[in-house]
Amino acid sequence: MHDDVAQIAAGNARWDPTTQRYEINGRYYGVEPSGTVFPDPGAGM
Repeated sequence: MHDDVAQIAAGNARWDPTTQRYEINGRYYGVEPSGTVFPDPGAGM
């Protein structure tokens, strides 16, 4: 997960405007207004 967050920060994750989540390595993450990244439950978590 740490690498996923680094990849999001580097701009390498896919943004899904419908779910308002980033997708990287088959996992989804949201970002709070404060900048805190949190994983969505699902496969790989």
